[in-house]
Amino acid sequence: PQSIMWIMSILEVILETLYIVYAIGFLVRSLTTRSPFQPDHLCIITRFPEPGRCKTRLAAAIGNNEAAHLQKQMTELTCRTSRRLQLRRNTVDIDVLYQFSEAHHDDEKQKRMMMEWLGEDLIYTRQKEGDLTVKLLQAFHRQKKGERTVVIGSDIPSISPEILDRAFELLKTHDVVVGRASDGGYYLIGTTHYIPELFTGVAGKAIPWSTDRVFQATMDVCKALKLSVATDLPVLSDIDTKEDLKTWDEALRLERNRDQSRISVIVPVLNEEAHIAKALRSIARSPSHLLEIVAVDGGSKDGTMKVMQQFSKRHGNERIPTTLLTSPKGRAIQQNFGAEQSIGEILVFLHGDTVLPPDFDIYVRDACQSDRFIVGSFMFEIEDDHHALTPWGKKLTEFVTNLRARFLGLPYGDQCLFMKRSAFQNAGGFPNLPFMEDYVFVKTLRRNGLVYVAPISAPTSGRRWKDLGLIKTCLLNQFIIW
Repeated sequence: PQSIMWIMSILEVILETLYIVYAIGFLVRSLTTRSPFQPDHLCIITRFPEPGRCKTRLAAAIGNNEAAHLQKQMTELTCRTSRRLQLRRNTVDIDVLYQFSEAHHDDEKQKRMMMEWLGEDLIYTRQKEGDLTVKLLQAFHRQKKGERTVVIGSDIPSISPEILDRAFELLKTHDVVVGRASDGGYYLIGTTHYIPELFTGVAGKAIPWSTDRVFQATMDVCKALKLSVATDLPVLSDIDTKEDLKTWDEALRLERNRDQSRISVIVPVLNEEAHIAKALRSIARSPSHLLEIVAVDGGSKDGTMKVMQQFSKRHGNERIPTTLLTSPKGRAIQQNFGAEQSIGEILVFLHGDTVLPPDFDIYVRDACQSDRFIVGSFMFEIEDDHHALTPWGKKLTEFVTNLRARFLGLPYGDQCLFMKRSAFQNAGGFPNLPFMEDYVFVKTLRRNGLVYVAPISAPTSGRRWKDLGLIKTCLLNQFIIW
């Protein structure tokens, strides 16, 4: 009928107008802040954990395999600490400067291996061949004047997000910041512009790497170049010898003490055989020891239940207890039932076709510990596994959805909502609606606090855009809301 076509045309114009309004607001904000045009850069220098190729001094005492395992754990902890920094300053880019053994020559394969190991949210750059001078020059060479860059190693387990944040703050008033190591070197160095002499030396005097004179030599370079330098960071120890392992043990103890609240991940599913295994694996890759999974099936007719049972047998151990439930169909019904059966102080609602980001639990816990936020979500990203969208359509949809979540405080359920159990209960749970129950639920929650959007994405399947297309899907969402 013509009346329906007329209404759809008006809705399409309104939606396009909203796109423009959101874009203008984003540009205005961008012009008044450093983000996103001048992000801070954190670079982590590390090696892939290959036995016999890393921590060789330590390997002589504990063996090649144990040294490689320690390298793996320390790098993972460093990345986890760096992601915590993003909670404090969400304009930080994290670049991993990695090295493999000579046996690996395929750059793309190496990058895929790094992504599978540490996550797809980080930037990966292969190290150039050469000594530490070459690696540090590589870490800083793309730096533009005014961009703050901090470089650290992966073997300083005592480094904290507070120390990293302090380093970036010091670069607001100094040209250089240096974190002194207990062995006479340094564990952190940052600058506001590219200063190659810090690594090559001046007046014919090279930096004496691997000695106890590295820190002092660096200070001499700063003095010669008349650079303002900040050194008021804690003195920390790296892990090079068997005696240093007590520092590692203490770092592990502190990391475990951070995880005081159990997280229950509620996963409502209905005919998700193609996606559910990937969603569940994204939960299991978290190193946290205080997690549980509660999957609620609404009457699947495919092999969803079988896939979940296989996962439960493989991963449902003491670290990640996994409970499989059934309930009447309806996402709101399934999510509310799962929440009732769970035991965690924090609830995470993960759709069966969405994947949690690496170290998701640190964003969830830190946000829920804040009195400012009542509910949180991750950024929106479409995993276009069905090739349903053009590249511009995908970017536009993600762009507008994330602006909507950040500036209007209205994330979608696809972005994985999380909150304290008390907040969930006070809001009365999800309303029993066939569609957009997440929208109504968030509107109820935000009356009592702010909405937090983590600076990392939770990719969701693009299948619904394949069924209806970009415009029809967006218009349908807006029509249901209005």
